[in-house]
Amino acid sequence: MTGTEAKLDELVKILTIAAEPAGEAGAAKREKKGVPSVRQRVNMLLDRGTFIETGALARQPDRPDALYGDGLVTGRGLIGGRPVVVIAHDQTVYGGSVGITSARKFMRALQLAFDNACPVVTINDSGGARIQDAVGSIASFGDISRVLEKLSGYVPQVSIILGKCAAGSVYGPINTDVLIGTKDSYMFVTGPEVIKAVNGEDVTAEELGGAEVQARRGTLHHVADTEQEAYEWARNYLSYMPTSCLEHPPIVNPGLEPEITATDRELDTIIPDSDRAGYDMHEILLRIFDDGE
Repeated sequence: MTGTEAKLDELVKILTIAAEPAGEAGAAKREKKGVPSVRQRVNMLLDRGTFIETGALARQPDRPDALYGDGLVTGRGLIGGRPVVVIAHDQTVYGGSVGITSARKFMRALQLAFDNACPVVTINDSGGARIQDAVGSIASFGDISRVLEKLSGYVPQVSIILGKCAAGSVYGPINTDVLIGTKDSYMFVTGPEVIKAVNGEDVTAEELGGAEVQARRGTLHHVADTEQEAYEWARNYLSYMPTSCLEHPPIVNPGLEPEITATDRELDTIIPDSDRAGYDMHEILLRIFDDGE
């Protein structure tokens, strides 16, 4: 075996470890919960076989035992044949928390979306900032938020909420365009245990930030029964959007519109002549959008 062959063989071994950085124990714990791996989640979202990962071998500096990926999977792929950038938390690595290294990966992925003018989808399953990285981790969320703000209105941004997301892992999503949560997901700035310790108040996770509660508040725009449904909803949403503000939205049906119906003509009479009379805006929207959309 030549020197180059040996190096390539070693790289393949390292990439295999990086694909499941928490090892058999982490995989077993995840399987016990009945949730997919982070890379399975990414592939459930994207067109089959299109994901190209970046930063898979990134690790915390000065720590020989640091896990590959640092709890975050980033890369690019296609949805409906169009490019997107994906950022996904790996719950098996440091609880999916964001440290200094993973924050840098996060920002590089956002910059990739900016440079290529394409949408960003984040898959969130994280407890937020990594305590071990102290102020550096918390400061990183400020850096991430600045890049998210730069992307706002420039490219579509979609956040998918899974598991229990708290603190830093909800600051970013709340500033994106659309939030999708599974019915068993939670999102809150701080959890029930902290509230009990600080305020002495008893509150359940469901009352504090359960999916149905967040949907009623308008924080979540859609609650999905399953992860797969959440990914399909995100794909369908993006199918209506241009890849950026530099393009026009995709044309799904370039043919002639159907004939005008009596329901369409009702648009002439729904809005009252008097500017003091009220009307139901939903009745107008139902007649403007495609049926069921």
